[in-house]
Amino acid sequence: MMPNVESVIEPTLARYIDATKLEKLLKKIFNEDIAVYEKNGVFSFTAPRHLTEDELDSVTEDTRVVE
Repeated sequence: MMPNVESVIEPTLARYIDATKLEKLLKKIFNEDIAVYEKNGVFSFTAPRHLTEDELDSVTEDTRVVE
């Protein structure tokens, strides 16, 4: 069994992440509750692997302005 890895989401992306959606996504992917911590605008969690860019995009709030 592979050891868990710590993932850190920096403030430039973290401010667009919905923490509740992130926790639900982690539960769906890994089939276990994984705590997400926030400190000084940085999210971190420990999981079996890092999330892919597509997985992170799925929990990112769309902040684009549509005209």
